[in-house]
Amino acid sequence: MPLSIVSEIVALDDWCLIWLNQFMFRWPLLDGSMAWLLNADIIKFVPMVLAVCWLWFESTPTQAFNRQLLVESVLTSIAALIIARLLALTLPFRDRPFLNLDLHLSLPLLGQPLRSWSSFPSDHAVMAFALAASLFRLSPKIGLWAYFHAAVFICLPRLYFGLHYPSDLIGGGLIGITFVLATSHLQRRIAVTGFLLDVERKHPAMFYAIGFLVLSEVGEMFASFRVLTVHIFRAFRNF
Repeated sequence: MPLSIVSEIVALDDWCLIWLNQFMFRWPLLDGSMAWLLNADIIKFVPMVLAVCWLWFESTPTQAFNRQLLVESVLTSIAALIIARLLALTLPFRDRPFLNLDLHLSLPLLGQPLRSWSSFPSDHAVMAFALAASLFRLSPKIGLWAYFHAAVFICLPRLYFGLHYPSDLIGGGLIGITFVLATSHLQRRIAVTGFLLDVERKHPAMFYAIGFLVLSEVGEMFASFRVLTVHIFRAFRNF
């Protein structure tokens, strides 16, 4: 990418954050609502998990096909999240906006742990938009709601409190959507989803127990595993 384009993106990122920061401390209700959205798992990914569960158990003539797409959706979203983590580790490191003293952002102390990985791409945006794109394949109405939910309830608070630049979120969203579109054309995915659906038929207790664990982790954005990943990354870096 030409340096001039990179400079323009960086300048636009800075301008957007500075413009948005003017609303900080102006309306306590807005700040409080954004802070709650930033940390409330029940309003971030849990609604998407509930949509997956609803569609899974909904009795329709296309239930078998819907379940195939839902299994594919969850697997694809998790794979997209892993790709995002790999990109964050391999691409040039980018600090979080709230650490950029040149922006002079007025931000409250939210008790957010400092991440040891790069700001780009936003893993929240990757997974949110991957899930939204997957749900859109199943139901355009639900998919459009999921896109709106991802942008407003998941990404906007992270932008408001300087955890990400706009390009981190936009780039993450595009990565998630592109990954879903790319994997939807892979023939091998049918064998994987078919195998898991066969497990559901033969061993429902095991399938739903593991499925509950996976969806609960999706609902909290794999918080426990991400903390573990930070410690592992630090250990290897200091080895």
